[in-house]
Amino acid sequence: MQNKGYTLIEILCVLVIGLICLSVFFDAFLTYRHTARIHFALAETQENLRFAVQQLRHGIQFSGFSGCARLDDLNIKKVGVSAYNSLSANNFTRVCSGADGHWSPALPDDLHIYPRKNTDVLVVHYLDQESASLLRSFNGGDRVVVSELSSLKKNKDAMLVDCLHGVEFSIRHVSVNRGIQTLYLPRRVQDDFPIGSEVGQLKTEIFYIKDTGRSNQEGDDIYGLYLKNESKSSTELIEGIINMRITPLALDAHRVLFSISPEQIKEGKRVVALNIELLACSNSAPLIAPKAYFFGGKKIKPSDRRLYRSIRFFSLLPNRV
Repeated sequence: MQNKGYTLIEILCVLVIGLICLSVFFDAFLTYRHTARIHFALAETQENLRFAVQQLRHGIQFSGFSGCARLDDLNIKKVGVSAYNSLSANNFTRVCSGADGHWSPALPDDLHIYPRKNTDVLVVHYLDQESASLLRSFNGGDRVVVSELSSLKKNKDAMLVDCLHGVEFSIRHVSVNRGIQTLYLPRRVQDDFPIGSEVGQLKTEIFYIKDTGRSNQEGDDIYGLYLKNESKSSTELIEGIINMRITPLALDAHRVLFSISPEQIKEGKRVVALNIELLACSNSAPLIAPKAYFFGGKKIKPSDRRLYRSIRFFSLLPNRV
């Protein structure tokens, strides 16, 4: 029996059908790949926002003092403590608004934090929860005897406080003997504190947006949320956060929250809560074309193809309501 081969038309038909199938599969693969990149970028952006919110909430919850009385209701003296850490004023949680291209109130020049323009800065002052106990009653003088605590070191700012009053001071010298720590104040203080009063370090944390110095494959700058603490060092908390808007809130006569300006805060308005909005973007550029987003009540169209997402959250300040 003679074998019969395939004709040229049959071979061409098979090739055409195969090419059609390949094009369908390739198009499906590209669609799946594009969708997967968008989903990955969205998940990454949302995770960055959740982490940033967690860090900000954690910092805000320590503002002021969470002891037996509200710190701003106490009579507090100041002995040589730096203005950077002082809790004497109504500044437990301070917002430096950068919406107008400059910060109001102005940032101290010696902080060297260089935030991104048109972003807000959050400054949190607090008394460290890890504290020492007063072992001998203080009836005036320049020495405080407390239980040993490693964070109470020379040149650190600290506070001696009970439920009625407090003293902020800079630690001039420290001596330790058998678990008993003696703190030396810059000068004598005339005040009385009973045994068991609390002594802790005064701390300051600053949250702000800054350029990380890195860029993605498309050459777009990558920004991040940074933290500067009392040791004057800056730490990158999370990348991808590009803007932060903070609205201070106060209570009116009917105990209803309303927004206030930095000028009203200077005039003595008491901030009881913060309304914070964060904007994040993906590091990669998965979109085919730039896509508009909403931030600060405005619709904004970016110049790049990155994915943008925002989140708004509300945080009550401790001991303020």
